[in-house]
Order: sequence, then structure tokens, then C-alpha cells
Amino acid sequence: MIDDLDSLVQSLLPDWLRHSRNLRLSVLEKVSGEPRWQQLVELIQRYGSDLFVQQFLHLGHLRAILHRGVEGWLEDVDRQGSDYRNLRLVEAIREGTAPKKAVELLQLTLEAIVENYAEYRDYNSTTTQSDRGDLLYTLLDLLRLRVQYDRVDWNIAPIVQVHEVLVRHGRTTAAELWRVELAERTSVLADELHGRLEELQRGYGMRLPTVADRIRERFVRPLMVDRARALLRGAIAEVRAGEPGAVCAEFQLEVDELSREPTGVGLDVPQWLEALEAEVDLILADDTRQGLAESAAPALAQRRLTRKQLVKQLERMQRPEEE
Repeated sequence: MIDDLDSLVQSLLPDWLRHSRNLRLSVLEKVSGEPRWQQLVELIQRYGSDLFVQQFLHLGHLRAILHRGVEGWLEDVDRQGSDYRNLRLVEAIREGTAPKKAVELLQLTLEAIVENYAEYRDYNSTTTQSDRGDLLYTLLDLLRLRVQYDRVDWNIAPIVQVHEVLVRHGRTTAAELWRVELAERTSVLADELHGRLEELQRGYGMRLPTVADRIRERFVRPLMVDRARALLRGAIAEVRAGEPGAVCAEFQLEVDELSREPTGVGLDVPQWLEALEAEVDLILADDTRQGLAESAAPALAQRRLTRKQLVKQLERMQRPEEE
């Protein structure tokens, strides 16, 4: 089963990757290259001290600027004589002495903060660097690393989905083999990203749990959450029957493993706990609604294949790629 599923995924994965290349996960992907990134860092270091202060970076204020457009906002500042008119970057842009693409880089910075405002709040409440606007690039650099992780995680989404299907259908042994295989294939990249995270944290002298927790998932933690969610239905059935047994015990082991390391910031609920809560809500829903959500009839009638027919189709799917 694992070999056949692997052949199927490898045949379809190129289509997914081609689709993924047309999707932007974050505005920070625009500064993934080092030259463009250095331009942004220099802009923040030179002009950020009096601009990127907490009052300016208020979410409502940033949204208003982006809704108007940075160029339009700058025009309003000049026309209305706003206090922002005296900011060094605003003066430099008005006088034409600002670096090339300063407006574009300013817009990118504001978009990045709005896009990652939960992480900005984490940065603002847990680091001393947040008191200095000219150090805002330290936050953006950590976020760039997380975007690299998110891109890989997005690319392997079909592989993760196979694991979810396996656990949903009770194929626990196959699901475990699939998880181990994924962990082995991504271990080198996961190590590289984790090493880069530690390097940035040491270099900047700060740690952001919202970023560190994500990198520490190593691409396999969502599979553990899928496993726990799949066990919930059986565990609830045992509790309702008044006989908590093997499934409850197995579910408890999964929860213990997930809760071993605290995640999130402050009073934020861990994502894995929110996933379990969503699963409970689904289980407690009425049968009709649950049936529509989880076991809707396929649009076309299913046709079962023999193993020989399946292998033949997989070989035919792979042949064009080999040619």
C-alpha cells in the first residue's frame, strides 16, 4: 500500500508544485534574495528609529495606510501638514533623496507587519528590540525564515494529506510508516532550518515563540495532530459506553506527547488543542451535517481496481515524466 501510494503521489506532485509556484504565501517572499533583503535592512536601519514606533505600527493605522496606498498616504501627509511630515524617511521621499524603491520597500514592510501581526505582538511584548524602530528588520528576518518553512510545508501538503486519509480509515500501521518516511525525507531540510533559527536567535539576542514553535514542528507535528484527531471519535464512543478502554488510552498517549512542550504565547490556545476542539464540535454535530461534512457521496460512482490494474495505471502515469 505504501509503495503504491508513494507512486501515486510522486506522479501527481509535479502538477501540485507547478500550481504552487503561482501562489504567494507571504509578501516577504519578495525579499527572499539577499540583494533585495539588504536594501530593506538598510532602509530600516537608516530611517526606522523615528518611524517604526509602536504608535505608528498600530494595526488600524497600518490598515488605513495600506488601504489608501503608501504613495497616497504620503501625499496626504504633505497636503494636510501631518506630524508624520517631519519623519526622516517621509522628508527624504518628499525631497527625492531617499533610496530607490523606498516607497515600495516601505509598503512591503507595512504589509509584512499586518500579515504577521500576531508575531509582531509577540515581538513587541517579549523583546527589548521592539523599543527601537531601526531594529525592526530583526523581526522580519525571523519571519523570512518561517516563510521558507511554510513554503516547504505547502509543497508537501499532498503528502501530509495522504497521512490524514490513512488515519481516518484506521490504517494506523501504514500511517506510521508514511510518517516515518516523511520525517526521513525532510530531516536534512528541517535540521537546516532549525540551525538557521538558532543562528538568528543568537545573533539578534531574542527568541520569538510564534516562529520557533513553527520551525520545531519539523514538518511532522501536524501528522501527530491528525493521529490524535482520528482517535477522538473512538475515544468518545468508549466514554459514552461507560467503558474507556484501549482507544482512550492511546488518545491519552497522543495528547501527552503533544503537550510535552508548551507552544504559543501567553494565553494563546495551542493550535493542536484548537484542532482537537474543532474535531469534537464535528463529532457532536447532528448525523446529517456530519455526513455531509465527512462522508459526502462522490460525484462519480467509484470503480474498484485490482492491485494489478492499479500498478498498471501508476506505471502509465509515470511514463510521460520518464520520457
